[in-house]
Amino acid sequence: MCRRGGAVRRRDVIASIPLSSFAFIRRAAARTRRIAVLTPGPTQWEAEIFFSEMRQLGHRIGETLIVDVHSAENAFDRLPSLAARALSVDIDLLLAVNTPAANAAIPIASGKPVVVGIVADPMLLGFVTNLARPGANVTGVSNMASELAPKRLEVFKEAVPGIRRILAHFHPEEPIAAPQIADLDAISSRFGVEFRYRPVRTAEDVDRAFQDAAAWPADAMLRLAGQGLALSGAEIAAALRHQLPAMPLSASGVRAGGLVSYFADHSALWRRAAHQVHRILGGTPAGEIPFERPTKFDLAVNLGTARKLGITLPPEFLQRADEVVD
Repeated sequence: MCRRGGAVRRRDVIASIPLSSFAFIRRAAARTRRIAVLTPGPTQWEAEIFFSEMRQLGHRIGETLIVDVHSAENAFDRLPSLAARALSVDIDLLLAVNTPAANAAIPIASGKPVVVGIVADPMLLGFVTNLARPGANVTGVSNMASELAPKRLEVFKEAVPGIRRILAHFHPEEPIAAPQIADLDAISSRFGVEFRYRPVRTAEDVDRAFQDAAAWPADAMLRLAGQGLALSGAEIAAALRHQLPAMPLSASGVRAGGLVSYFADHSALWRRAAHQVHRILGGTPAGEIPFERPTKFDLAVNLGTARKLGITLPPEFLQRADEVVD
């Protein structure tokens, strides 16, 4: 209640403050935030999509939001030192790209919020114990769903019904490789296929695997989900040299020359990761934000590769494709 007489009314005081002062107050309240991105390589995350979504959420990159990107340039052994460097700065959170970066960052985060994008099974990997309420200081997005490996095989066989012997690459230190191998072995006879699984860490491993496959001989190549995006180009190039249809992990591999992919829509997942970052910057603890799983899966095909390999893709298959590269 305002007093009359000689008392000064509150609204008169407010009216006397110059408008420029309110603008200053608003700028001071919207303090600059800083995040670090730790990534195995520059192409292993959808940077433009992430930044675009952050802008949609009201952040001005380079102004109200400073982003420090630490890339190992595909030398995974550099990730621990890069993680330590990223966390030595006063940042609001760390965005860890894929499993290798998460493995390097989470143990030394010391309570600093970590958003993981993108990993396969965060519970199997030991990052969280509950997807709905991760707890601690970690949340993120996953690109795996149950029965994904059998579904990928089904799609591959639909695209190229004649394949019988499949060279399957996996990273030997990837915990989710074993469940995928078990799932594929359980249905291989139903689809009339035989697998040879080859662990690959380096481009040299890729070459040796394809040499073994040529002696077998294999008639197709499939990359299991998990670590290995850094080797995608080498695998696809080798598959083309050996005239083998290849199923890489994602649409980016199809654009590089792979024949077909069926996998989680990574663009959608990176938009979800941006929303998680936004919520944490707004004050929500990371452990209270559910770890999200994919709800959309994309089918991508490369008609140019099909022509090079003499493969005619079924018309009904092409009609279902989300992306067709020619």
